[in-house]
Amino acid sequence: MSFLYPSFLWALLAVAIPIIIHFFNFRTHKTVYFSNVAFLQNIDQENKSRNRLKDLLILLFRVLAIASLVIAFANPVKQKNFVSAGNDCENHYGIYVDNSFSMNASNSQGKSIDLAKSNASDIISALKQNSKYFYLTNEINPEQLHLYIKDITLNFVSTTSTSSRARKLSFVFDKFRNLFNSEESGCKHKIFIISDFQKINFDRENFSQDSNLNVVLLPIEPIETSNLYIDSIWFESPYHLLNSADSLTVRISNSATQAFTNQQIELYINDTLKTLSNFNIEANTSVDFKLKFSNTTKGFISGRISIEDYPIDYDNSMFFNYYIAPKVEVLMISGETNFYLQKFYNDNQYFNLTEVNISNISISQFGNYQSIILSSVSKLSSGVIGELKNYVSSGGIVVLIPSVNSQLADLNQFMDYFQLPEFTNKNNDKLIVNNINLRDKIYSDAFEEINPASELPEIYSHFKINKNILSDYESILIAENDDRILIYKEIEEGFVYVFTSDMLQGSTNFMTNPVSIPTFYNIPVFAKNRNKIYYVIGSENTVELKNIKNQEGLKLKNIETGFEFIPVMSKISQNKIKINFENVELIAGNYIILDVDNQVGLISFNYDRKESDLSHYTTEELQEYIDNNGLNWEITTKTGDFLQNEIISGQKSNSLWKIFVILALIFLLAEILTIRLIKS
Repeated sequence: MSFLYPSFLWALLAVAIPIIIHFFNFRTHKTVYFSNVAFLQNIDQENKSRNRLKDLLILLFRVLAIASLVIAFANPVKQKNFVSAGNDCENHYGIYVDNSFSMNASNSQGKSIDLAKSNASDIISALKQNSKYFYLTNEINPEQLHLYIKDITLNFVSTTSTSSRARKLSFVFDKFRNLFNSEESGCKHKIFIISDFQKINFDRENFSQDSNLNVVLLPIEPIETSNLYIDSIWFESPYHLLNSADSLTVRISNSATQAFTNQQIELYINDTLKTLSNFNIEANTSVDFKLKFSNTTKGFISGRISIEDYPIDYDNSMFFNYYIAPKVEVLMISGETNFYLQKFYNDNQYFNLTEVNISNISISQFGNYQSIILSSVSKLSSGVIGELKNYVSSGGIVVLIPSVNSQLADLNQFMDYFQLPEFTNKNNDKLIVNNINLRDKIYSDAFEEINPASELPEIYSHFKINKNILSDYESILIAENDDRILIYKEIEEGFVYVFTSDMLQGSTNFMTNPVSIPTFYNIPVFAKNRNKIYYVIGSENTVELKNIKNQEGLKLKNIETGFEFIPVMSKISQNKIKINFENVELIAGNYIILDVDNQVGLISFNYDRKESDLSHYTTEELQEYIDNNGLNWEITTKTGDFLQNEIISGQKSNSLWKIFVILALIFLLAEILTIRLIKS
C-alpha cells in the first residue's frame, strides 16, 4: 500500500488530543448521602473498574476514528499492475508515440498517427492529476528528456506529427531506462509503447527482461499494408556530358498483394518535366525502369523522380543531382610529347588540355584538374609523387605512361607509393592485346563484344610487372602472353591508372587503334562527377564535398521550400569539406550550396526507404513473443473511452480511502454505543 498524498500523514499527531483529554479529565464529584456506609466499599470498587474500561474504550475508538480519517485523506492505494509499478514511483510514467512515416497508414479509425496521439491523450487524462511523464517520439530531442506535468505533456502530444526518423524499439527502451534511472534510481515504472510495431524496427533479439520497467503495448494495426514506392535510382554512366544522351535507372517496389498497371512515372530536370512514362508491376516484386533523356544545360543539375501512391506518400519522390562541366580539365605532364594524345584532347570539344614539361610542374595547381596524365615520364621526385597520391585520395585521376628510357628503380618508386606491383624488366616481343575487360566502366558503353576478326592493338615494347605480388589492382588490357598492358587501382575517392608501354609509335600502334578512343576519352571523363547523386536522411549524417575551398559564409538552401540554414562544417583538405547534418531536421529535396549568394554546389537528400515496407507484428504475434520470453509486458487493444475506463477502473478498484472512511464511522458509532450502553 502507498499514499497519493503522504503529507496528510502529519495529521496523525491529532490522536494526541483525545489522549491528553483522557489524562486530564478532572471531574467534579457529587456528594451522595447514604444511611449505611458498610456497603459502599464494594460499590466503589465496581464503579471504578467499569468507568476505567469505559474510558479506555472511548479513548481507543476516538484514536482509531481520527487515524482512519487522516489515512483516508492521505488517499491510500494498492493499484493494479496496469497502471501502477507497485512502489512510491507510480506517479511517473513513460509514453512513447511512434511517429515514423509508416504511421501515416490507415486503420479502422483513420490514420495510425492520429489514433496513437488519441491513445496517448486518453492515457494521460485517465491517470492521476499529479502524475508526471517522460514523453518520447522518434526525434528524441533535448526537450523530451525531462518529466512534465499533465497539461504540458498533453500539449506535446497534440503537436506531434510524423517524422523521417525511425527508432529501433530497443533504443526507446534503453532511453526510458536511462531517463528513469537519472531521476529515481531503483524505482519501478510503467511505460506505454504506442506503435504499429513494424517488423523492421521491432528488433526483438535486442530486448531483455527489466524488472524495473513494466511495459504496456498498444499496437495499432493498419488496415492496408500495401505500398508502391521508389526504392532507389542510379545512372548508367558515372559521367554526364553536355548535349549528350543520359540514362537513369529507377527501381520501383510494390509491397502490395495486387499488381499495378499503367502507373505514371515522371522525370523532372531543373523543375522541367523531361520524361513521362508508364509502367506495370506485379504484386510483391521490384522492377527496374530506364528513363532516357538529353543533357541540354551545363552546370549543377537538380532532378526529381515522382510516382503517385496513397496514403504512404513520403516515398513517392526521389531527388538527385549531378554536374555537367563545360569541359573536362586535363593536365598532361610530358617528358616527351605524345602528339597523338595532344591532338586527341585538343580536337575534342569536351576537353581542355593543359600541357607542361616535367621540369615546370606546379603542384599547387593539381586541384584545378579532373585528371593528370604523366606522359613518357622517366623520373619524378618523391615530393611530387606524394602530392599526386594526395590528389588521387581527394578524388582525382592519375595516369602513368612510362618513358621507354625509364629506369626500373624510378618507376618502382612511383609504384611503391601507390602500393602497386613493381616493374621487373622490359619485354621487346611483339604481342597482341587480345584480352579487354569489357565489364570495366571504361569500355562498358563502348563495346558489347570484341569481334574475333577485329584488328586488336599491338605492343612492340613494354615493361613487365610482377604478377605474383598481391595487390588489389584491376587489369583492363592484357596481352596474349598474359602480360598486363593497363592496370588501375582505386585509392580512397580517386584512381591511378598505369600503362606498361610508353604509347609512342615505336613501341605500339595502340594510339591508332579504335580501342584507344574510349580508353583516353573515358578515363578523365570518369573523374568529372564523383559526388554522390543523393544521400539518405538519418543514415548518412555526414557528407564530404569536393571542390569547396571557402568554408566561411557557406549555407544550404532548399530549392523547393526556400529553407536556409548554416550547417556544421569542418575542413578536410584544401578543396574538400565535411558537413554534419546530425542535429538538422532535414526534409527530402535538392539543396543549393551557397557561398554568400554564389552557388558552389548542389546536394540531394531522400528519406530512408526502410519504412516503406509496412509489414508489422500482429497483436497475436506480440502476445506469443511475450509469453515465450516471460516478459512483464501487457497488451491492450482498447481505445477511446474503453481505454480510459480500463485505466480509471484500475486505479479506483484499488483505492482504499473509502475503506478508512467507513472504519472512521464505525469507530465513532462504537464510541457512541460505548457511552450509551456502559453506564457509570
